[in-house]
Amino acid sequence: TSEYLLLCRLLGRVDRELEQKAVRYLRSRQLPDGGWNLYAEGPANLSATIKAYFALKLAGLPPDHPDMAKARDHIRQRGGPVEANVFTKILLALFGEYDWAGVPTMPAEIILLPRWFYFTLLEVSYWSRTVIVPLLILMDKKPVAPLPPELRLEELWPSRREQADLRLRWTRRPFSWKNFFLAVDAWLRAWERRGPRPFRARAVESARCWLEERVGVPGGLGGIYPAMANAVLALRCLGYPEDHPLIRGQLKEIEALAVEEPDQVHFQPCVSPVWDTALAANALVESGVPRDHPALVRAGEWLLGKQILVSGDWQVKRPHTPPGGWPFQYANDFYPDVDDAGMALMALAKITLPDRERKEGAIQRGLAWVLGMQGGDGGWGSFDADNNRLIL
Repeated sequence: TSEYLLLCRLLGRVDRELEQKAVRYLRSRQLPDGGWNLYAEGPANLSATIKAYFALKLAGLPPDHPDMAKARDHIRQRGGPVEANVFTKILLALFGEYDWAGVPTMPAEIILLPRWFYFTLLEVSYWSRTVIVPLLILMDKKPVAPLPPELRLEELWPSRREQADLRLRWTRRPFSWKNFFLAVDAWLRAWERRGPRPFRARAVESARCWLEERVGVPGGLGGIYPAMANAVLALRCLGYPEDHPLIRGQLKEIEALAVEEPDQVHFQPCVSPVWDTALAANALVESGVPRDHPALVRAGEWLLGKQILVSGDWQVKRPHTPPGGWPFQYANDFYPDVDDAGMALMALAKITLPDRERKEGAIQRGLAWVLGMQGGDGGWGSFDADNNRLIL
């Protein structure tokens, strides 16, 4: 919800009525210690608190308001923006509230790395992949939309911003994975500043093409909020006009994540209707509801219509496996998953549908897809076969 308000500010498309409803929601979720949590009954999270404070301030809540004062104290006591997570630092950097030099580097050229390389985008989880690719464009362009002085976040820094050490902390043990990645980051940062980059333009264009292909389908990029929001910002960075169909499409999908009540609104990170429907159908059958009950027939017909029959990223590793999976969301053509396919297959096998031939065809396609997605070690991952390089 905080990120949505900040996205609207970056795009210059603020709906004041909706914004104030989101403000009421955020204030209702503030914890007694002044922070905000990521989930019900959880502890305060520094990054979530910084984003909520920032969103509330831009929405007009004055810094001397008691709720803001409590949040500000909470943030300062925990080290301020320097201790926030990377995504929060990137969001702050987009407004000029954090130096891009303090954000871990991610050269656009990584999208060109060959399949045999240990780190490629196909070796990270799909939701990370869909978040990373638009970030490659943003982190190459490093855009800044500066704020007027009265809206800046000087008050969140425990000491003067200019004196803050933005470097990431190394571990005391000289040999650790964290230190290894920090050393790689330092090398990449030096290369970005001074090294030859003959493939930079090609990498940005490759990221643009990757993005354009995947935002052009229903459901939004990856079916998840962070990827969609990053996609909108990346496309705007590349010069796509605000009324471009790809941008309008992503914004429409983002707005569909809103849960609006008479006086409040909040935004979900994603939705899970296929998963929920398949689970509910299985539960009803196992509870003794007749297999041809109208509710189950409607659920089964709906699930048949959600089967994905087009290729996606998964087919790079399984080129000879025909499509046939199901997504988590209403639509997510590039990223069906084994979890939902398994649940949908179980539900369909139990439900009696009028068109038996159509049902059996869907089950056989789904079964072939699930079997084709089995990993080399015998197990299954959710979205890609052999996606098991855990260090990434």
